[in-house]
Amino acid sequence: MAEIKKYFLESFLPSIQSTTTNVDISDLYDESAKWTPVPLTYSNKFESVMNLSAVIIKNLCKLFRATKKVPRLAFDVIAHIVNDSTDQPDILLRQILLCHVTKRQADAGYFVYIVTSIEDLKLKRVPLQDELEWVALAHKVIKHAQINHKINECLTDLGQSITEVTEFEKKDQIKITLVESGLKILRGFVGLEELFIHTDHFRQKINDFKGSLEQLQLVSKMDIISIAIHEYAHLKIRQSNGDFNMHSPVVGHLHGLPVIPHEFGTFTERKIFGKQIDWFASYRAMDYEFVERFVHSVENGGPLPPSYIESSGVVPRLGDPYVDGADIEVNNYIC
Repeated sequence: MAEIKKYFLESFLPSIQSTTTNVDISDLYDESAKWTPVPLTYSNKFESVMNLSAVIIKNLCKLFRATKKVPRLAFDVIAHIVNDSTDQPDILLRQILLCHVTKRQADAGYFVYIVTSIEDLKLKRVPLQDELEWVALAHKVIKHAQINHKINECLTDLGQSITEVTEFEKKDQIKITLVESGLKILRGFVGLEELFIHTDHFRQKINDFKGSLEQLQLVSKMDIISIAIHEYAHLKIRQSNGDFNMHSPVVGHLHGLPVIPHEFGTFTERKIFGKQIDWFASYRAMDYEFVERFVHSVENGGPLPPSYIESSGVVPRLGDPYVDGADIEVNNYIC
């Protein structure tokens, strides 16, 4: 809402000291208690985009409510991004990702690393041919009837209605957008009616791959399928809940589930594959018959394999269970 951003930019920012390591947000936090909730609804996408900056500010206050101290390096980046206009596509990207990240409890170093890396996030304006093929494959994921059914089962598990998303599944307006950034551990994230795939993450994995070309083609497709499933699940639960700024672990917890295992993208991957899998790390011993059948079913719209992949040959992937709406691979984070 306009008054939140106005207070932040015109009253709070000029009042803070410029030489401190941490920014004391006590006054901002006290002011935030007067603000009404700001849902990012699907009924008015334009208004929700306009309200992103206000939601980021409110999320930040809630995130640091215990200490009222925000690391200066992260705060300055956040202040710069919320002050910019979402008419610029790259700024809109950054505000969307900040909306997700500012709901994540983290140690100071990790939070600073994630937030400062967002500053160079931008659209991939000249994609390579194989990256365009990733987009086509991701579109096949979101149109796959059985994958939609599996995600709807997960919605039911978290007490969410599926009636609101049935028409949504049929829409061709869901975009798959490629982005690039120095934040290599970012796999992708979800927008209002859009899935974002981080090309630099997958390009690094491809460049580092030690197996054969045939193996590379299969694991690359499976990893793209996995990120599409993960972020499409986040899109569907937000459509069902009605608020883009929702936090799925909390929603699961309110319906009697443990909080951490039920970050919805991770929960959906486990529903479909049995666990969250690092496909690139699993190439030496994974069940290639399962992988070939799964890829074929997605590419051709056919039935998925009837059971989970054989677990003995796969390497689990550690996605960040605290970030909701973005898939960040924390096992590759080095502080």
